[in-house]
Amino acid sequence: MKKRIEQLLNEEFEYEPSPMRISQARIHAVLRKGAAFRGEFTVESEDQKKMKGFIYSSSPRMGYK
Repeated sequence: MKKRIEQLLNEEFEYEPSPMRISQARIHAVLRKGAAFRGEFTVESEDQKKMKGFIYSSSPRMGYK
């Protein structure tokens, strides 16, 4: 137990990442200026654990809602 407390104090975290299921491997759209695109995808843990993540685009003009 002492070893575990020392690991936590030193910010040494050990965990097994959960396997993920992603509905779309890639979302790609080419749009004209002012056009809109709407789509969706799901990301879930195969073992039903909570997950947290980020989305990003290769374009700085892309927005998310």
